[in-house]
Amino acid sequence: MKISFIGSGYVGLVSGACMADFGHDVICMDIDNKKIEGLKKCKIPIFESGLSELIKKNITEQRISFSSNIHQTVSNTDIIFISVGTPSDKNGNVNLKYIFEAIKNIIPFINSYKVLVIKSTVPPGTAFKIKKYIKDLKLNNDLYDIVSNPEFLREGSAIKDFMIPDRIVIGSNSKKAINLVKKIYDPLFLRDIPLIKTSHETAELIKYSTNAFLATKISFINEIGLLCNKLNADVKTISNSLGLDGRISRKFLHPGPGFGGSCFPKDVMGLLKIMNEYELSGNIVDAVLKTNFEQKKYIFEIFYSLLNNNVKNKKISVLGLSFKPNTDDIRESPALVIIKKLLSKGADVYGYDPQASENMKELFPEVKFSNDLQTTLYNSDGAILLTEWNDLRTLNPKKIKKIMKNNIFMDCRNIYKPSEWINEGFKFKNIGRIE
Repeated sequence: MKISFIGSGYVGLVSGACMADFGHDVICMDIDNKKIEGLKKCKIPIFESGLSELIKKNITEQRISFSSNIHQTVSNTDIIFISVGTPSDKNGNVNLKYIFEAIKNIIPFINSYKVLVIKSTVPPGTAFKIKKYIKDLKLNNDLYDIVSNPEFLREGSAIKDFMIPDRIVIGSNSKKAINLVKKIYDPLFLRDIPLIKTSHETAELIKYSTNAFLATKISFINEIGLLCNKLNADVKTISNSLGLDGRISRKFLHPGPGFGGSCFPKDVMGLLKIMNEYELSGNIVDAVLKTNFEQKKYIFEIFYSLLNNNVKNKKISVLGLSFKPNTDDIRESPALVIIKKLLSKGADVYGYDPQASENMKELFPEVKFSNDLQTTLYNSDGAILLTEWNDLRTLNPKKIKKIMKNNIFMDCRNIYKPSEWINEGFKFKNIGRIE
């Protein structure tokens, strides 16, 4: 099938590369000429495990190409995915400006039947607004259909999530359009992947509901972790016990410094705004946001107390800058809050991350960032681990003790057994894990 993606960011590139690997002809289009020229040379603007290799493979096999020409892109494809950004404004309202700009640019070049697929995360009711907008542009109804097809890709494992999804959601009132989009995913249905065919509004709300529910699980276990610190109870045992309950499941029950990234914070806030719009309080959703905000504050306070509430002119090592491992994405990362608070207290901050250091440098030029762990820890007065990169899972307290100036360490991902660090003379804290 001939497919295009308008917007070659994270969702567009991953989805486009995977569909090309299914054997479809894919064009990834973007208005950023520099990005497109780079992609033609296989210079990938984001870090995602396996993506560079997948794109290179499909460029070689001539199944994926890149363009900044909207006319050429629309004319040469039958199914057009809209995968542009939908950022939130300062009040949390979802900005659909780029969606409508993309539609406006596409419409003049539609002269035969096309399926317009909304891949971007959008509030319920967006497909209806798009239809009205296209009607105002006076495009013949017979020349297009709209489909809502939300993505469920996790940064760091996006290719696996695309190739082995939990489900495919397709929302439309057009059977013809649903069947055409379903055909794109046919290789997945050989593995009995569930297909959910539904309305636009339901498909749109599935995405928001999914992310808000997962964020709720994270915030819940984070609060339990903090309570475990007070009661000397073990959050790992509690988490395992909860996960054994078939009604709950094990996933997303790992305490940490709070969720971040481009999806959870934005989508939870977006859902709350939608609920308020319809005069619903959204108390649970609101509480999830407040809990996540407070979690980062509590984490800092615990670490700060380990340092006797004084970090002025002290070297502090922040280990892990991206919001999760295997990505360079720092959006809403807990590290942003922790670094800002450390700087406000006069600390000399050093940051380590295998991929995200360059992104952080733009925001904190006064911080010394490095992708060398030993440099970051050398002569340090205290270290806080925020992101569980693989190379941070195997730190040896005996060796770390020889590098650091003062033996103060906080594990915000509960990776380590406390006794191993305490026995080496460390002042050690985590989030509710005893052993």
